Amino acid sequence: MTSSNGEDALKELENNKFDIVMTDLRMANVDGIQVLEKTKAVSPETHIIVITGYATTETAVEAMRKGAFHYLMKPIQIEELRMIVKEALAQNKPVSSERSILCLNGPSETKKSAFGRALAESLGRKFTEISLAGVNKESVLTGRNKISGGNTPGYIMKHVCDAGSANPVVMLHDVDTVDANISQLLLDILNPTKNDTYIDNFLEVPFDLSRVIFIATAKNADDTAPPLKECLEIINI
Repeated sequence: MTSSNGEDALKELENNKFDIVMTDLRMANVDGIQVLEKTKAVSPETHIIVITGYATTETAVEAMRKGAFHYLMKPIQIEELRMIVKEALAQNKPVSSERSILCLNGPSETKKSAFGRALAESLGRKFTEISLAGVNKESVLTGRNKISGGNTPGYIMKHVCDAGSANPVVMLHDVDTVDANISQLLLDILNPTKNDTYIDNFLEVPFDLSRVIFIATAKNADDTAPPLKECLEIINI
């Protein structure tokens, strides 16, 4: 499906779901960044490829931070575009059951943490917990760079370091409370095919998160963002 401008594209997004959206950057009234933001808001799992003849470092950084899958400069090489589309479609394949994340679903005071500790103990691993309640910025999980003072590693690496182990059991509390952007970030963090070279923005060194066992909890799993919920093996307690 094609749209002649950004406004028409937004109308299509309201009524249809797409695996991939390719958008120009500079358009009248509604530009490519606005299309990117709207697409990610209504369909976080959709991959957006931004194409422009006016590429700058600033626009590239902005597009990638807002969730663009790829940023291409004109003139486009068709073979390169085909490879990027193929890669994006491959990432849209359903996560296999072997990669599902266990999610304990139930109200407070149902001893979900006790289950996590018992699992870690049975496996001979360290145990740590991260509360996602109130997390609305990616930097809280992934850290911020060292340019400005006072920054620290994100929750993920901070808790792994606090556990004192490279392969702890990490319990992520309240996954049902995070918004679409954070849930999309969690999908990348939890995916063992992508997180083996995870880089915290403060530490700036790769770390193999695929060795970590993640367990999620929710008070109402039905409120979890759909793409993330699909990756959860929900146990009601």
